[in-house]
Parts: sequence; structure tokens; C-alpha cells
Amino acid sequence: MSSMNASVPASSIRAFLLIENRLLREALVRLFRKRPDLMVVGQTSPADETPLGILETQCNVLVGDSFLPAYFAASLADASASDVVAAVRAVFRGEAVCPPQLCCTLFRFVAQVAREISLQNSASKPDLTLRQQQLVTLVAKGLTNKEIASQLNLSEFTVRNHIHRILKQVDAVSRSEAVETIRAYGYSISS
Repeated sequence: MSSMNASVPASSIRAFLLIENRLLREALVRLFRKRPDLMVVGQTSPADETPLGILETQCNVLVGDSFLPAYFAASLADASASDVVAAVRAVFRGEAVCPPQLCCTLFRFVAQVAREISLQNSASKPDLTLRQQQLVTLVAKGLTNKEIASQLNLSEFTVRNHIHRILKQVDAVSRSEAVETIRAYGYSISS
């Protein structure tokens, strides 16, 4: 952790940057230094910091990118400089800040958690064959039916039939929903 505590004016907003991406963290430090009302009192990666260390900085606002894996980081990276500064100032004033993209992502995240809880409470886990598990892993990697067929030495028609059966078996309407549902049932699906 590096401290940036050089005689902070009392009216400054004390921000701590808890951001995994070093380049994004450094860009925000440069951005905040250009604003007279913003002061970076610490910056680090979440893996390198403890809650006590953050509290010791007496920051007013904690800026982070990894509270929701991958979702929030994308939202922060897509925000303009003025959006980030406005959000920090709004949080300091006690306001809630939720851009439409982040709001949508949060709703999807909550829906996924609810689906996982409901699946954990449901009676039966789908009984996927080894071949179906292989297919789902390749779907999770973003491969097309043609690419999957080539990799598994199957016809494209056979792959399409397998995927159709998987969708019906887990009651999913899309390939991505099927992958998430199967993960929620506890199958190990790498992407």
C-alpha cells in the first residue's frame, strides 16, 4: 500500500483506491490529483490490503473494482473520467450512485444468486452425461457448434442435438443460461 497523505486540506474528499487493475488504479490517481477537492490517501490491490489498513487511512470514499467479480470492474472501466469523479463526490455526499449498466448488472447478479439458491433447494441435479459435460465446457468457452463438432469429432447436427437436449434438461432458453444453471448445480465448468 502506498500512502498519499501529504497535508490534506480539511475540505478534501479522502479516497482510497482498492483496485485490482494496476493501470486503472494509476490512471485514477492521476485523475484525482488534478481535482483540488479529491485526495488519494491510499491505493492498492484487494489481495494486498486488509480492512484495518483501509480504516487507518480515514478515507471518506472507497473506490473499488472487484466487489462483484468482473461485473463492477467492467462498469468502472467503461465510465468516463467525469463519471468517476462525479460518483466519488456523490458518494461523499451520501448519495447512491448506480449507472444504468451497473444497475442492470446488479439485477442480473441478484437474479443469478436467487437462481442458485433455488437450484440448491430443488430436489434433483440434472444428470448430465460425460459428453454433455464436455459440450457445456466448450460452450462456456464461447465455441460455436461447428468448432465444438470439429474438436470432439462429431457432426454439427449431433452437437446441435446435444445442446438442444441440454437446454431442455436444465430448462434454459439460451446457451449462456444453460452454462450458468449447470454451474449453479455444482458441475465444474471451466471457461
